[in-house]
Amino acid sequence: MSFLKNLFGSKEAADPEAERQRTEERQFNTLRDSGVRAMKMNEPKLALPYFEKALELRPDDLPTTGYLVENLLMMQEYERALEPLEKLVTSEPDNIEIQLIFAQTQGRTGRHEAMRDTTARLLEAAPEDARAFYLAAEAAHGLGDEFTAIAHLTRAIQLRECYAQALLLRARILGGMGQWREALEDTTALIAAHADHEEGLLLHGEAQAMTEATDEAEATFSHILSLNPFNRDAYVKFGKLYENTSRLDKALALYDEAIAEMPDFAEAYKLRGGVKHHLHDEAGAMDDLKKSLELSPEMSQELNGEFSNLENRINDQLRNLNPYKF
Repeated sequence: MSFLKNLFGSKEAADPEAERQRTEERQFNTLRDSGVRAMKMNEPKLALPYFEKALELRPDDLPTTGYLVENLLMMQEYERALEPLEKLVTSEPDNIEIQLIFAQTQGRTGRHEAMRDTTARLLEAAPEDARAFYLAAEAAHGLGDEFTAIAHLTRAIQLRECYAQALLLRARILGGMGQWREALEDTTALIAAHADHEEGLLLHGEAQAMTEATDEAEATFSHILSLNPFNRDAYVKFGKLYENTSRLDKALALYDEAIAEMPDFAEAYKLRGGVKHHLHDEAGAMDDLKKSLELSPEMSQELNGEFSNLENRINDQLRNLNPYKF
């Protein structure tokens, strides 16, 4: 009977479980590959549901979990990346690169205690990796332990000469501690190696200003604005330099320039209003403060007293000009 069935092409019924598995495998491969294509096209939002659906079919597939993590990090969805990252760390405990990414993501979500634990393990596993010391410093800084942070950063810089991120963070911490001359040494080293590093230049200019190297600070801020005329922090720091050195006319001209470049720059209107107030242009100051509040309503608490005082002054002046009170 079996011989006759084979002779005439008849087959036993296919195994339904095997067929189901083949169908699932095809679906999984299609979903995963579609996600990879979308991610490579720089479309992470489009890629995300493909990876999620693929992992619904095969939750323990580590390569696809890795694609999901990479995609979420591209989207800056750091909170959502933590769980799949933890799965990768557990599955591959000796993979230093995954642990570095995990620690960095913990820092970006404000989990500095967990980050400290992760970096402690990293320092044991990779005691010569400058990145591990840098991330350990970030964790310590996030926990307010500045001396430990500086120690880790110093080691990171010893291991990697001209480590830009480490120099920048150490300078920032030193500046926060009021040690601006030491901070200036770090920013000088940073921009010597990375001449157009905007964050480094900003902190360098601030350190120069705080150590009374006024001409040098002015040159640094001018250089930043030549590199990027839309750098708002540079306008703010440069303007404050002019204000602190009693050059209000230059500060006013700088804020005019900033507002001409960026008409939605609320901070520039606020600062210009302050300068106008010092120059006794009360009406102009109030107009600028009003404009800053229109553009950035969250400034209302900060400006409330200043704005009210200006408004009261102007009303008093108007009443003095009009003794009949009409």
